[in-house]
Amino acid sequence: MFINLPKNKLQKSLGLFTLCVIGVAGTVGGGIFVLLSPGAAVAGDYLPLSFILGGLLAFMGALLYAELGTTIPRSGSSIELVFSTTRKRYYPFIFSWLVLLGDVSYLVINALGLAFYMNFFIAVNPILIALSGLALVGLINLKGTSSTGKGEILTGVSLVILLFIFVAMALMGANTYAPREFISQVPTNLLPIIAGTSVVFTAFVGYEYISSVAEEAKDAAKNIPRALMITVAIATVTFSLVSYAALKLVSPDSLAAADAPLLLAAEGLGTVGTWIVLPAAIMATAGSLLAATLVSSRRLYALSRQGYMRSVFSKVNQFDVPHRSILGVLVLAVFLLLTNSVAFIAYIGNTVYLVVLITIALSLLKFRRQRPYLNRPFKAPLFPWMPITVMVLAGSILLFVDKISIAVTALWLVLGYFVYLATRISQHKLYYGMWGGVVFLLLVGLLGLLYLF
Repeated sequence: MFINLPKNKLQKSLGLFTLCVIGVAGTVGGGIFVLLSPGAAVAGDYLPLSFILGGLLAFMGALLYAELGTTIPRSGSSIELVFSTTRKRYYPFIFSWLVLLGDVSYLVINALGLAFYMNFFIAVNPILIALSGLALVGLINLKGTSSTGKGEILTGVSLVILLFIFVAMALMGANTYAPREFISQVPTNLLPIIAGTSVVFTAFVGYEYISSVAEEAKDAAKNIPRALMITVAIATVTFSLVSYAALKLVSPDSLAAADAPLLLAAEGLGTVGTWIVLPAAIMATAGSLLAATLVSSRRLYALSRQGYMRSVFSKVNQFDVPHRSILGVLVLAVFLLLTNSVAFIAYIGNTVYLVVLITIALSLLKFRRQRPYLNRPFKAPLFPWMPITVMVLAGSILLFVDKISIAVTALWLVLGYFVYLATRISQHKLYYGMWGGVVFLLLVGLLGLLYLF
């Protein structure tokens, strides 16, 4: 397959600063307000180092996305890469199907986060608040969200400022709890650090969006890699400092038991701390919820528009919005939401994103070998050791992910494969195949009854 770059040239209007703002706004979202709790449960005092390890992996991943975004400067370049390095037509579909689950997991994490922090004002079951939040963002998306881009960027910048105010107050204020001097003990305590990263890595999702706007970037060969690395650096510093500040105010056990962990920590700073964290948390989770609904529904729409799933989700309403894909994503989100477990959903999301990083690294290795003649304005350094290191590190972290979450993700992949098969065979064969499956299950049930009685 050839890499077909777009014929229509977009205006190159995005400088380094704008790219960094877009990246930070997409990365520093609602995850940090929720993931502190399950992260502290497994990493304890080492939670800041878990974020640093996650940032290291994200930084190396950013270098891979930098090469990808400058070599294939178009939206969906990661999908294009997977398509171009395999002849198996089901593989790119399964890859997109997997990423869809990760997007929806991130959506649900933010829905629960919004509910937990709104619970400060509304004393009802958080699940009801989360369901209401999903319904509200669904209605907003159904009418179109063309004007949300600037608002999301403004929200991201404001959020970073509020978080650093919280960190400064925590570091300068009186301590009720002090993290142990863990730096000297790191060599003998790597396991809780890696285990923590297996929970919190979802917080770094979003930096790769920069590679999708490479076509509109000024001097993309320099600015895309710089923006990706700066974004990951800012996110890593923010997340590690926020977690460290939280541990200076409350113990890991207290954080682990809290639905709204950062609010619990802020209460140690008094009323001022509470009213810094509350608006930041609500703003972040609501903004990420809206953006995640938009991104995940468009991913489902794009898959369906390619002819998969009988094009059921490719229909649009009177606002030219893919209403069926939005509803489909929200239905899947409700199923995950009803588990009411941030840790379980975070593990699913992390499983997806770690597998995606491994896939991108492996595909980039093949891409270099298969297409050595392509112009690469930026090349990932230390090749091939960089993608190999990404695969090893991501695979090592994946070993610490909850096994039930891995099983659920595997079942999702199996379901995706059958969905793919259903779109590749004729309708009458699908009809007879479905009835054949029903008859087979009935026969198995009948034989089981005969065996029992």
